[in-house]
Amino acid sequence: MVGLVQNIFFPYNHQSSIINHQSSIINHQSSIINHQSSIINHQSSITCAERSRSINHQPFSFYELS
Repeated sequence: MVGLVQNIFFPYNHQSSIINHQSSIINHQSSIINHQSSIINHQSSITCAERSRSINHQPFSFYELS
């Protein structure tokens, strides 16, 4: 009888573990997207700094690059 009850509830437990796994994958993907957007923001800030330097015709100083 115990085995029958376990067999009835096994698909539900398996589905919930699959759903939890999928949600963790979605969370991981969103963290990757956030990381990529921060990289894009960093790159755009670098290009803005390069553009302002080229307008002013001044070379980068060491402190601006670090």
